Amino acid sequence: MKDCLKHIDAIAIGGSAGSFDIIIEFVRCLPSNLDVPVFITIHVGENSAGELANIFQEETSLKVNKGIGQLPIVKGEIYVAPPDYHLCVSMNHKIELVFDDLVSYARPSIDVMFESLADVYDSGLLAILLSGANSDGAEGLKEIKSRSGMTIVQNPETATSPRMPKSAIKINAHSLILSPEEIINYIN
Repeated sequence: MKDCLKHIDAIAIGGSAGSFDIIIEFVRCLPSNLDVPVFITIHVGENSAGELANIFQEETSLKVNKGIGQLPIVKGEIYVAPPDYHLCVSMNHKIELVFDDLVSYARPSIDVMFESLADVYDSGLLAILLSGANSDGAEGLKEIKSRSGMTIVQNPETATSPRMPKSAIKINAHSLILSPEEIINYIN
C-alpha cells in the first residue's frame, strides 16, 4: 500500500468533535521536508477557529497559513480553513474562501474542501476523515475515492464521536480504516 503514496500531490484532513488532538499530533509528525501542501478543515467554535493556525504553527516547522483568499498554494505548507468560510482551491492553485450556505450544519465544511481539492488534485489527493458528530466529509471523501484518490477514515471504535467516520464507511467512501496512530504511521 505504500505505493499509493508515491503519487500524492496534496493531503487534506477534516474532523470535528474529538479530532483536535489527533490533528495536532498529525501536524506535529509531518516531516520538515514535506513536498506537498496540507489542507485542514476542522469544526470548532467561531472564536477558537481563528487561533487554529497559531496553535498548529507551534507544533511544526512547516509554515501554517490562516485561510486568506487568493493565497497561492506552496508545497510543504499547511492551509487552515478560517472560521465561517469554506476553504476551496481554484484550478490555478490559489486559496478561495467561500461564504456559501452551511453544509451538514457546518461552515467551514469538510465536504466542500474535499470536493474542491478533488477537482484540482484528482487521483493525487490523500484525504483523511476523523472523529465528528455529523456526516460532513463523507460525500467529499466518496468523490475523492471515485477519482482514485486515497481515502482514510478513522476507525469509529477509536473516535470520540464516531458518526462522521461511520457515515463515510456506510457509503464506502474509504480506502482504509485506521486508528489515529496507524494514520500517522501510514503518512510517515
